[in-house]
Amino acid sequence: MDIENRNCSQAEGRTKHAQGQAKEHLMARIRIAERERLAGVSRDAFEALTELETRLGLA
Repeated sequence: MDIENRNCSQAEGRTKHAQGQAKEHLMARIRIAERERLAGVSRDAFEALTELETRLGLA
């Protein structure tokens, strides 16, 4: 029984670690987006998609 509890605890720890890393990555991307917005170099998703479609000859 102790082994089962330990394995569950380890898996839970890995999940929490992965969630923490995902949150850190998201927060970093938000900071970058905010800097881009303040610098006037940000684009919305529709602008980016249109540019990508044009570049790939899909538009």
